[in-house]
Amino acid sequence: MKRNQQRDGTYSSVHAEASYRTRRKGCHPQSLLANQALHDRVQRLILDHQWSPEQIDQRMKQEHSLWKISYITIYRGIKRNLLDIPDRQPGQRGLARHLRHHGKSRHGKGYEERRGKIDFHPALDQRP
Repeated sequence: MKRNQQRDGTYSSVHAEASYRTRRKGCHPQSLLANQALHDRVQRLILDHQWSPEQIDQRMKQEHSLWKISYITIYRGIKRNLLDIPDRQPGQRGLARHLRHHGKSRHGKGYEERRGKIDFHPALDQRP
């Protein structure tokens, strides 16, 4: 309670929570893709040059770039839409479709695969 006291020595839960949130902001590391220059470079290499995240990672290591970013971070950014294309239509997968391996499309719980299934199932006594 002493840490969250106001200047006049009184305690307020609203003030304590606000100061807690302010202190908490500095605890988490900043995302590498929050750097606008790095974000633009990675996005440009994927969209314009058709590079894979692995190629971007290795090229930055070869060039001894100021930025160090792993391909896993790039894939996470793509999945979280941090590297997304600005004017895409709803329902499009965005930047993931620009990768060489587009990734698997996921389906909901009620989805049933229809390919390779026979629609007509005769009863056993009706089969030859």
